[in-house]
Amino acid sequence: MTSFTLVPLEMDWFFENIDEYLKREEFQEFQEYVGVDYRDALEPEKRHEVVDRICNASSIFYEIRRAKGGAFFPEKVYREDVNFYNKAPKWVPEADELILHRPMCYSLNLRFKTISEMIVPYVLERRFKDREGIIIGNLGCGLGKDLHESVKRYSGQISRVISIDSDGEAIQHGLREMPDQLEGKIKLYEGNFLRGNPEGEKYDLCLLVGVICPLTNESSIYLLSQVRKQMSEKATIAVSSSSFRMHHHDPLCSFNIQLTSGWALNCRTEDDLYAVFSEAGFGHIEILREPSGFNYIGIGTKI
Repeated sequence: MTSFTLVPLEMDWFFENIDEYLKREEFQEFQEYVGVDYRDALEPEKRHEVVDRICNASSIFYEIRRAKGGAFFPEKVYREDVNFYNKAPKWVPEADELILHRPMCYSLNLRFKTISEMIVPYVLERRFKDREGIIIGNLGCGLGKDLHESVKRYSGQISRVISIDSDGEAIQHGLREMPDQLEGKIKLYEGNFLRGNPEGEKYDLCLLVGVICPLTNESSIYLLSQVRKQMSEKATIAVSSSSFRMHHHDPLCSFNIQLTSGWALNCRTEDDLYAVFSEAGFGHIEILREPSGFNYIGIGTKI
C-alpha cells in the first residue's frame, strides 16, 4: 500500500432527516448567522455556494476547508481564539461562538487535556515505571503542544520528544512558541513521519493524535504497522480515534465538517479500534475514552 484511503463522504444520514434536524435551535441559529438554507445543499449545483457562505462567515470552517482539518483548526479551539492564524473573510463572531460551545469543540478540548494530563502520565507511570532515557515520537504533531506538560513533569524519565508534521507552518508556530525550558527536549521536524525518526533512534513511545480519524480501518492498520517498525522492542503506542457518538450528539458540527472539508470521520466503536491495534501487531491493548465519549484513546504494546 503506497497511499491511504479516506472513509467515503456520507451525508445521507443528514439529508434523509433534514426536516427534523432543521427544527433544532442550533441549526436555525447557525443558518441565520451565516446566511444559508441547508436545503440548498440537497442540490449538488448549489452546494458550493452553501459551503462558501459558511466558510466566509466562520473562521473555524474556513480553516477546516483550507487545510482539510489540519493543525490550526484544533488549535483555534484549544485557545478559544477562532481567528488564531487566519480569519474568515466576512467573519460573523456569533457563528463561531455557537460552534465553540458545541460538543465537538468541547470534546476536542477534553481530548487535549485527557492526552496531556492523563494518558501520557498513565503510560509513563504504568508501562515505563522507573525507566529513564525514553524517546517519544509525537507523529502528526501539529504545533507539538500535546507533550509540553508531560515533558516538564517527567523530565527525568524522558530523554527527548521527536515531533513531526507535514505542515511546515504548524512546525514554525510550534518552534516560536516553545518554552525555553523545553528547548532541546522537544525537537520539531517538518516531514513525513513514516520515513522514521530524523535522529535515527527507535521510539519507546509513539503518540498519534487525530491521525487515523479520517482513514479506513485497512489504511489505519497499515499506517500503524509502519509506525511499529520505528519502535523499540516492547514499546508503547497511544492513538486517538473519533467515536461513533459524533453523529448522534453533534450533528451540526459533524455535517458541517463533511460539507466544508469534503472528508468524513471514521466514527469507530471500541471493538473497531481494538481490532485495528491487534491487526497492526500490538498487544496488551487498552481502549480508554475522554469524558465526553467523542474520542477514544487506544494504548498498545509492540509484540
